[in-house]
Amino acid sequence: MSILAPALTAAAEEAITAAFALRDAPNEQTLETLPESALTAADRFVAAAAHHFA
Repeated sequence: MSILAPALTAAAEEAITAAFALRDAPNEQTLETLPESALTAADRFVAAAAHHFA
């Protein structure tokens, strides 16, 4: 992933990591909790981008 706005790097990496964690869930119980984490990370990225480009 290439980030063109360095200020968004941390939030973008968090969202990417959370999304990929869904694929690598070790068991069903873990998989049940991961979507919420991924959505939260994606929301943080969107909020960071909105703040950055405001």
